[in-house]
Amino acid sequence: MPTVDMPDADSYAATRERVLAMLEGISDSEAARPVPACPGWTVHDVLAHLTGIAADAVAGRMQGVGSAAWTAAQLDARRSDSMAGMAAEWRALAADFDALIRPQPALAMAAGADAVVHHHDAAQALGVHADTSSTAVREAARRYAELFILRVHAAGLGPVAIASDEGDCFAPRQPGCTASLRAPAYDLLLTFAGRRTLDEVRALGWEGDPEAVEGLLSPYGVLPTQPLALRSRPTAWSGQWLPTAHLSF
Repeated sequence: MPTVDMPDADSYAATRERVLAMLEGISDSEAARPVPACPGWTVHDVLAHLTGIAADAVAGRMQGVGSAAWTAAQLDARRSDSMAGMAAEWRALAADFDALIRPQPALAMAAGADAVVHHHDAAQALGVHADTSSTAVREAARRYAELFILRVHAAGLGPVAIASDEGDCFAPRQPGCTASLRAPAYDLLLTFAGRRTLDEVRALGWEGDPEAVEGLLSPYGVLPTQPLALRSRPTAWSGQWLPTAHLSF
């Protein structure tokens, strides 16, 4: 069984502080850098999205939650805002948002996992180090791995077993298991959050043939065709970027 919890209000708050510590003091040119993991987005857009989630939730603007239009409105509303201004807005919302999600585990889980993924998206765009072996990464990996398993079950496929090198079993081996995957939690997170190419995924520690479930790996549609390190421009990615799915904003 997993030895790490799902993301919750406390882990979300900790990730928020890590993101703000990384982004508050960056230059305008750094804020304008494209985010390879989110085609069409800049680092500025990542902060606008994370701030917008908190603002929308606190204001009760949850109609269409997670849709492309809901997310686009967050970015559009902050298009002319500075990074410092958005950071201040996010901080000002912290107490109300944390109080809102604490009694709503599903919302806290979605917000926490999303924040972890975007923390690493922005770090990759800026070329800065973010801890890939943290508890937060393991929590988010569990979230995204279990969503993958739900998609597999819904499709009538599997079962598939998933475990991390850190010792977490996200989906236990069952009779009739068609494939199993064991990899570092960070690789599992990037795999099930749609950040890895199919070749990268196939190179992980699979037993059995994962071909039947490869189309379900990402909740965001088609997998990218180039590794993150090569995706320096949004046009280098051939898939459609869907900013959310399955309760992950």
